[in-house]
Amino acid sequence: MNTKQISPRGDERYRTNRSIKCYVGELMCGSSWCTWDFTESIERVVYVFPNGVEKITYKNKLYILKKPEHMTALVDQHISDKGNVHILGKSVFHEDEKISFKSYYFIDITDKETKETYLKLRPGWKKSEAFKNA
Repeated sequence: MNTKQISPRGDERYRTNRSIKCYVGELMCGSSWCTWDFTESIERVVYVFPNGVEKITYKNKLYILKKPEHMTALVDQHISDKGNVHILGKSVFHEDEKISFKSYYFIDITDKETKETYLKLRPGWKKSEAFKNA
């Protein structure tokens, strides 16, 4: 198991506007519980919309750019729910004595159906024997 987290990397393209290196995060759910997977690092131009929301383009779609603090809160909550998180070369498990990772900006590409599945699975997971024994 690799324990070294890889930080987001640039792609060496010249940009005239502000760009940012960030992770691409996605929630993946099975039949009983879900895993957060930060599988890719990208560098993109940041677009600021009139209401101050920052977005970036990924695979021809605009995604809200989320701050590192949001990644910290998301990972902490998922770990407290005894879920697993994979961050580019590093797996973070709730069983680990010392949980350490570095938060970066990220986008969440999770589709609507998976988010709904997560919301349905979470209450049952928290009451399950698997959760109690994990």
